[in-house]
Amino acid sequence: MARRKRQANYNQVDSNISLLDQVMASTNTPYSSQFKPMTNNHAQRVKRRTENLFIRVLSELSLNRYRWNGLPPGVDTRYIEMSLLYHGLVVFFYDHSYDRHFALRASGVGQPNMYDNPTKFTVYNHGVNLPKTEWTARECVPIWCNMQRIPEADIIFHYADKLSTIDRTVDINLMQQRIPFIVSASETQRKTAATMMRNWTEGELAIFATDGINPMDMVQAFNTGISDDLVLNTLLAKQKVWNECLTMLGINNANQDKRERLVSDEVAANDEQVEASRGMGLKTRQVAAQEISRMVKLDVTCEWAPAPVEYSSLGQVLASGMGNDGGDE
Repeated sequence: MARRKRQANYNQVDSNISLLDQVMASTNTPYSSQFKPMTNNHAQRVKRRTENLFIRVLSELSLNRYRWNGLPPGVDTRYIEMSLLYHGLVVFFYDHSYDRHFALRASGVGQPNMYDNPTKFTVYNHGVNLPKTEWTARECVPIWCNMQRIPEADIIFHYADKLSTIDRTVDINLMQQRIPFIVSASETQRKTAATMMRNWTEGELAIFATDGINPMDMVQAFNTGISDDLVLNTLLAKQKVWNECLTMLGINNANQDKRERLVSDEVAANDEQVEASRGMGLKTRQVAAQEISRMVKLDVTCEWAPAPVEYSSLGQVLASGMGNDGGDE
């Protein structure tokens, strides 16, 4: 009876997990392929779900790094940053048939010039009937993700995999620290042993046993050999990996644990790394903003969006909501 009940509980858990997987798989967006597909293996499914969580959180942080100001109405800054993060190039242009400006994902085509810049661009219209999908370099302004023109999504995927691996390791180590009890009893003493263990778990003041039963001979603790400091050290490693990821994305972080404080030189060195990472994507956006300003006769700018807090801990990020749109003000 107890075995059937446990199996029913397992089936219910698998049903809930399958429902969550279906919701994740039904996310039908141009960027849903960023999430890792689920499998029938329970351990791999838990690992990939955690990895998808970190992909989503790190993507949200990345999308809110830059703030565009002064763009013409109808230009979606969220779409610009999403396309730059995962595809690397957006083209800004004016379409006379719609009498409006667009900023759409594109790819360079044709023969590059002597500076290795594309001379033509093909625009992806996402199902919209655009009469013209190919634009010359004189008719549009390319917005590149960084100087190398390589999307930063690889940073997100790399660190999401590392963080989910550490997170899964913490779960496994915590499970092994439970130190279960092994109760050895004959078939005739099994019911008595079960009653004794139930009374113990319920906090009975005294547990009574009949003659011939020695609880010390029946109950043994199973030691898994997991050190008490192992989980703590693993969590510290997770925090350091998280800080390393934020540094590469140009997001300020404390880059320290609670047992030590950084001296001013170490803080300055970390700030320099963060500023250098910010400049990789900010410079190309500012160059594009200047070209767009000349095209539309507007004051278009792009700047680093200051965070309301420094995400020095992973818990602060997960508790912050991650729902702000770093678009026009």
